Amino acid sequence: MEPFIKRSRLGIVFIILSLCKSGPMRRTHILYKANLSSDQLQRYLTVLIEKGFLVEEKEKEGKKYRITDKGELFIKEFQELQDILQT
Repeated sequence: MEPFIKRSRLGIVFIILSLCKSGPMRRTHILYKANLSSDQLQRYLTVLIEKGFLVEEKEKEGKKYRITDKGELFIKEFQELQDILQT
């Protein structure tokens, strides 16, 4: 069994953006795949939209969240930083 590891805020942002990179995602899919509570996810989505990392798209079946170019740049830079810190 793996030990419990506390995730950082930036790590959670990375997870949410990475999930949305594969295509627009519904809130519930992000919620379960990122293993967050509804309140936590709402706070992250609000900030990510305000900062321009995600956009909310309204469709017939509900809202979906899509990553922006700025969000993709965050993923790239975050991965580079992780690589540097692991060497």
